[in-house]
Amino acid sequence: MRVLKLKNYSYRLILFITTVLFLTTLGKNTGSQSLFKAKNADKYPSVFQLTDVDKEWIEKKISQMSLREKCAQMIIAPVYRSYMDTLSPDYDSTVALVRDHKIGGLIIFQGELKQVIKFTNDMQQLSDIPLLISADYENGLGMRIDDALEFPHAMALGATLNSNYAYEMGKAIAEECRLIGVYQDFAPVADINNNELNPVINIRSFSESKYTVSEFASSYMLGMKHGKVISTMKHFPGHGNTEIDSHTELPVIKGNRKQIMNNELYPFINAIEAGVQSIMIGHLEVPAFDTLPATLSKKIVMDLLKNTFRFDGLIITDAMNMEAINKYYSFKEATILAVEAGNDIILMPPDPAASIDTIYNAVLSGVLSKERIDYSVRKILSAKRWLKINRETNLNPQVIIDSLKNLHHKILADSIAANSITLLKNNAGVIPLNPLEYDKISCVTVTDGNGDETATYFSKMLEKRLGGIDSYLVMSKTGKRSYRDILSSVRNSDLILMPVFLDVLQENGKKKIQEEQIDFINKIIKLRAPVILISFKNPYLISALPNVRTYFNTYSYSRISQNTSLKAILGETDIRGKLPITIPKTKFVIGNGIEINKTLSTELAFDTSGIYNLTQADSLIAGLVKSKIIPDAVLSVGIKGKVIHLKVFGRTGKDSTSIKLDVNSSFNIGALTEPVGLTSAVMLLVEDGLLSPDDKVGYYLDGFNGEEKKDITIKNLLLHNSGFGREIDSLNINWSREDLLAAITRMPLKYKTGSREEHSRINDVLLQAIVEKISGAGLEEYLNNKLFRPLGMKHTFFKHTETKNERELFNKKFNYGAFLSQEEVLIYILKGVTGFTGLNSNASDLSIFSQMFLQKGYYAGFQYLSSNIVKNYTTPQLPDSYTSLGWETYISEPHISNKFSNSAYGLNSDKGLSIWIDPEKNLFIILLTDSNEETMKNYLPIIQDEIIERIEARVKELQNIKR
Repeated sequence: MRVLKLKNYSYRLILFITTVLFLTTLGKNTGSQSLFKAKNADKYPSVFQLTDVDKEWIEKKISQMSLREKCAQMIIAPVYRSYMDTLSPDYDSTVALVRDHKIGGLIIFQGELKQVIKFTNDMQQLSDIPLLISADYENGLGMRIDDALEFPHAMALGATLNSNYAYEMGKAIAEECRLIGVYQDFAPVADINNNELNPVINIRSFSESKYTVSEFASSYMLGMKHGKVISTMKHFPGHGNTEIDSHTELPVIKGNRKQIMNNELYPFINAIEAGVQSIMIGHLEVPAFDTLPATLSKKIVMDLLKNTFRFDGLIITDAMNMEAINKYYSFKEATILAVEAGNDIILMPPDPAASIDTIYNAVLSGVLSKERIDYSVRKILSAKRWLKINRETNLNPQVIIDSLKNLHHKILADSIAANSITLLKNNAGVIPLNPLEYDKISCVTVTDGNGDETATYFSKMLEKRLGGIDSYLVMSKTGKRSYRDILSSVRNSDLILMPVFLDVLQENGKKKIQEEQIDFINKIIKLRAPVILISFKNPYLISALPNVRTYFNTYSYSRISQNTSLKAILGETDIRGKLPITIPKTKFVIGNGIEINKTLSTELAFDTSGIYNLTQADSLIAGLVKSKIIPDAVLSVGIKGKVIHLKVFGRTGKDSTSIKLDVNSSFNIGALTEPVGLTSAVMLLVEDGLLSPDDKVGYYLDGFNGEEKKDITIKNLLLHNSGFGREIDSLNINWSREDLLAAITRMPLKYKTGSREEHSRINDVLLQAIVEKISGAGLEEYLNNKLFRPLGMKHTFFKHTETKNERELFNKKFNYGAFLSQEEVLIYILKGVTGFTGLNSNASDLSIFSQMFLQKGYYAGFQYLSSNIVKNYTTPQLPDSYTSLGWETYISEPHISNKFSNSAYGLNSDKGLSIWIDPEKNLFIILLTDSNEETMKNYLPIIQDEIIERIEARVKELQNIKR
């Protein structure tokens, strides 16, 4: 990690100001042709540090190019999604620009990863001279390209107070740019956001502080430079202090020379000193320096940037198709003025081919000199040589896509977001939020857009995490009646979350936020329920909401920032962000931000200090062991994200030579294999959209489409009401899996599908076969890869049976049918990996598993299962069944404590083990033992009663102490 150490530039600034004032006073035009007739030593830009070999290559290329080809090097044309479609006429036009007109570069906009990778490579193959392919990836490839990583916006970086993040982010984006064939990024924004009504810069700026902007912009630039990508500082001489969007009108930057030199230009001066290689000129009128737009102004480009600040890197215009220029100049006039002003590259002219001709004809007519063109072309070729542009002929896009899935970059983006989220108000004290305290939670999303995926992502994520959320969407086109209906619907909510996506809008010359939406938000705030408002776009929004009691700024609407904001709300991450701006009409100034430590560990924590005093439960279990009713036991009790009790009793086995148990001892969990293993596998497939409980079995397995079995569904198998009995006819230990499935297919049903329940291993065998067919992996491999290993369940595994040779030897020696049960034979056939038994685990692993279910499928920063899937598979399937889809429930299992809530679910295993999870009480109780269900059924309820009574009594004591 690297922090840019800023120098003291006060003397240098004074010198610059004096120079500019002196030149202006004399009216001296320093943009003479002498600049373009430099001595050989000054021909090449110092920012690219070229070797003699590089210079030879450049001179050779220049000597080989015609005048028109040189003019073409100065043009960068746009490429939109449709342009990359080989069947599109736009694709043909782009090919012509590259192959025939020999254009200098392209700028890539939206597209799919594979499409962009192939396109950039194909275009490079067509070009005689490497193309300077560029893009506008201020906060990562994901802001333009589908399925790529999007980092938080620049202001989020500023809120972290850590410029190391800017350096690392620049380096990461550079690495990803080069992978897809992009070599110049039009970033970072070096504008100071010192006008809260700025409709175009806003969260794209790092801060309102010139020092913060300077430090972070230069750090970002140095990171990109490290990654061998040209970073382009923009928008010189500063686009922050305006209320106009240059895409639609020409902004005017107010202030005298001294003010602009001391403020707007400060980040650019420091960046030049730090070695920036490219600067973009903004379409800005700066009366302190010139009445012409900066892009077309010699005084600003030539006199100020080149001569006064001694910048010799690439100078590029902002997009020349923007209204700030098009409203007042023809594209031909603008192109010639831009070149005369000193720009090296004309970005996105309305007609690229015609712009090449415009420059070419201006040289032929004497308006521009050949030396002027050579000067810029030499700089452009210097940049291309420094970049060492890859022109791979045998490119494999999939290999590149795989390389882009960089975990370190994702972790970096998460870390930036986590350290940027800023809490400005927590007057209601609801942060960190405990959602279990609120029965009815509503989410009201407000956007000035059309309700696209970005605006609805937070509410979908909230639903996935918490479930049972009433979601509403307010858009720019929402009518007054809908406002009233939504207000009425959320009136009785116990908690309201409001993700807000509002920009500063520019409409008929007026800057504003939609008043109707602000009025609606204020009405929501006045309701009785606490409101948590998260502003994902305009960080100044709170100035219009004086009565809001809980308010966050994220400075970014990226998915990363939306995910992190929810974690911050739920207390799963520290809140550390600080305002990088001052908010007018409020008390909030730069540096403000409430800090809160995370309270909910996303991983299972252990607190076995004995605060809940479960010694009586321990005594009950110890008595069973001492009386030899059970040989051993491990008890794990968790509440509110913590294991509060983990105790070991007895030894493994029943003889005197057995080994003493410890907390890591594994047990064969028997029938718990079904919910923990098989049902979880089904849930994961449903989560991924590969399976539905309502799917017919015949869709996946042959032989189930006949009249008798055609109606059997996945749900029937899970509920054990498929119609199959317990026994398999003529079961043979020498069968293969295929033999077993064929035998089941031939079996008649014992009862009509869905008419009653009969627990049968046949249902588990069929489910396992379906899971393995869909996933393309064995049950064990699938669970290990998708669940057990990611969760950290290191001691959970299947115990495999002996090899085929060992089995054949066994069969010759014994008549297996005399003493093996059907379950044991099935275990042999399936080699120990079954959906009904054989899984081994320990208390710690099962505690992690239980906590993941208590957290509605979420654990350690990852959503394994959506909250709705967890709910659907753990609640009674009334009226069809008192059980759930794979679990017993409080109302279906008689041999458990009656102190569990009605929402509890779990299972008592045939081997005496049990897991019970209670979402309402935020509690789980796990008891592992080498016993049997018959022995434990009378003792388990007593033990569970004691545990729940002690916990609830202690909770009341603690509440009284707090009062």
